[in-house]
Amino acid sequence: MVMEEIVLSTPQSLAQQPAVVGSIRRQTPRRARIAVATTFFITGMTFATWAARIPAVSEQLHLTPGTLGIALFGLNCGSLLSLPISGTLVVRLRSRTTAFIGFLFYCLLFPLLGMMPNVWALACMLGVYALGSSLTNIAINVAGVAVEQRYNRPLMGSFHAFWSFGGVAGSLIGAGAASINMPVWLHFGLMSIVWLIGGLLATMHFVPEEQHQKRDKTASLRPKGALLILIVIAFCAFLSEGVMSDWSGIYMRDTVQSGAGIAALAYSVYTFTMSIGRFSTDRVVALLGPRRFVCGAALLAASGLGLALLVPTTPTAFLGFALLGIGVAGIAPTVIGAAGRLHGGAAIALITGVGYVSSLSGPVVVGWLAEASSLRLALCFIVCMALVMSMLALKLERRQQI
Repeated sequence: MVMEEIVLSTPQSLAQQPAVVGSIRRQTPRRARIAVATTFFITGMTFATWAARIPAVSEQLHLTPGTLGIALFGLNCGSLLSLPISGTLVVRLRSRTTAFIGFLFYCLLFPLLGMMPNVWALACMLGVYALGSSLTNIAINVAGVAVEQRYNRPLMGSFHAFWSFGGVAGSLIGAGAASINMPVWLHFGLMSIVWLIGGLLATMHFVPEEQHQKRDKTASLRPKGALLILIVIAFCAFLSEGVMSDWSGIYMRDTVQSGAGIAALAYSVYTFTMSIGRFSTDRVVALLGPRRFVCGAALLAASGLGLALLVPTTPTAFLGFALLGIGVAGIAPTVIGAAGRLHGGAAIALITGVGYVSSLSGPVVVGWLAEASSLRLALCFIVCMALVMSMLALKLERRQQI
């Protein structure tokens, strides 16, 4: 099993060779690791900042679940438009330049999201913003695998943990801004200044990936076999994350009937447990193996969200969101790392791009389903996605292709 050999045997083999370990440690790009972790933290903070203020934007523009879904569809369109160019940019310009462009692009546009006069203007601005955000997310994942390969041990779980910690920070700041009724445009503007400075400085320390990993010259990577299954699992995992970021606060406010401050904390609970889960992902994968890990994690996620939907009270909803966060925490990092080891940077760009689109498509689908039925029933869609991930992980184990 190629994936298990690469992910699991490497730390053990290095541990048996102290001289090699010392040599590698002296050569590891520590600055690059810190820089990549910083960019993950910033992008997680950006995502959570938007998620925390969705109720405020929705109230400001008097949006229904259906019209909010229309606005969120703009994110999806922007991400789809970025797919044909992001993989090419990462391969030709490298992750450093692509991430630099992405940070510059979307940090300058982010404050405008709080100034749109109607749903259509918001949808268009979200689409433009998504172009830069998608480029950045794909580039930093490629940079993460580059650093992981330089260290010669799994690190993607910890990088994605910093994304989650950024989400916690962003959602907590967002909850505070919401509690004091800070204007959305002012909140977004102040945060964008910090992100822009931090992001541009961090990208300067990225490792040039062509020095330690093969650059995939094939612009058209055809997904098949194990890679196709990994893409579907990533699609479901990112979709679940996107839905919870956009709809957890709305669910707490409208279904659980909690206050604005408590509703904004829902995503904080989810991202905090996700952060803890991601820091332990590498060790758990080493213990259980990637396939059993993905299968069990997906089942835990389904159970957690199922609890939150079956018993819509504040304590049970928070407990359910916490279990969901632990469950989905390590699925995406595990899958992205496996894709990179199978087919290099082009596969990372493909699977990250598809995942990013799914994270934006999910909220739209849930919005439409909520409009047709109820948000509580619509979120059952995520439970189904978690079960699909579990079944696909078992299918992957039988094929033994990674």
